Amino acid sequence: MGHAVGDALVLLDTTDVAAIAMSFGSIGLSYLYRGITVDRDISTDTNRAFAYQSVNLRPLSPIALTGNRDSSSNDWALSWIRRTRDGGEWRDNVDASLSEASESYAIDVYADGSYAAVKRTITVSSPSCVYASTDQVSDFGANQATLYLKLYQISATVGRGYPLTTSITR
Repeated sequence: MGHAVGDALVLLDTTDVAAIAMSFGSIGLSYLYRGITVDRDISTDTNRAFAYQSVNLRPLSPIALTGNRDSSSNDWALSWIRRTRDGGEWRDNVDASLSEASESYAIDVYADGSYAAVKRTITVSSPSCVYASTDQVSDFGANQATLYLKLYQISATVGRGYPLTTSITR
């Protein structure tokens, strides 16, 4: 799956793996590493550059985006469910922790299904928003029956998380 003959790899034993603590100041900086196995000399491998990209800090994409268009106003009401990187079990009937400094989202509204041209970005601090008819007319010249959206949870540390990319037609 995605590997070719001759690719270098490191077999990880889950009992011996530990996360390397990285400070926020290390994000994007390149460090040199060597993958040396048990009983091998450090000279048996060469340095490999790796830049910490804070993938583990990016918020997961929200899920279950739903939307309804009000037939009288043509406003879209959108809502979704957030996810967390911290635990996530719903064992005690209490929502999972946010794992962010504050709750924040960005919804990019695209011109079409190519997801190339952003017409508007809506920012909110709860898992719902309204895309008003007046904004649709301003963005497109008419109310929209289909929305092409990318929805992100925002981290105060690393910015946008992974997107939920979807379209909704009503």
